Amino acid sequence: MNKINKNIEKALTRSKPIKELISIAEEEYFLGKDKSEILEKFDEFCDSLKDENQIDIILQSMDIIDGWCKPDRDICINNKSEISVKDYLSALNNIKDYIDNKKRKMLQIHYQHKSLSRSELARRAGISNPRLINIEYGKLGHLLCKELHFPSKIEKKQGTPIWRSIFTKMQDDGLRLDNKFDSAIKQLDWIINV
Repeated sequence: MNKINKNIEKALTRSKPIKELISIAEEEYFLGKDKSEILEKFDEFCDSLKDENQIDIILQSMDIIDGWCKPDRDICINNKSEISVKDYLSALNNIKDYIDNKKRKMLQIHYQHKSLSRSELARRAGISNPRLINIEYGKLGHLLCKELHFPSKIEKKQGTPIWRSIFTKMQDDGLRLDNKFDSAIKQLDWIINV
């Protein structure tokens, strides 16, 4: 049995199986699968079931994934295509407790200089290895994606998500903050005044 099938099977035993199934679908979406692939996996699993209640639960979750039914919250698979300054503000405030001083300092320096190479950002932030910029920004990007339910803006390299791409772009002059993200952090004292 593959991983998604194991996760679906486990979700059916939980107290809120539809919520669990939607989370599984979103995680698959974050990993690069499109809606039709996810629905196909759910449908294949559903075909293997005998229990009518479990079949109904799978079908209800598939209706939500497919956009036919409105869930109690937006799900990333059916989300809009642009992130607004307000979206970034809300997400950053919601994940504030997970953004440590190192990431805050990196954001503050990046905000001040707009575009920096990873090695220059690392040097200015007092980080010994520029590769840690990718790791720290990757963690922050992943948190933002989960909070925003928004993986469609994520770039991929050989199928692997580049999580920082939700708020940065690699350009000739270095790593540049997304304009709307830049506008959002400008409004956040807890980032600007590290």
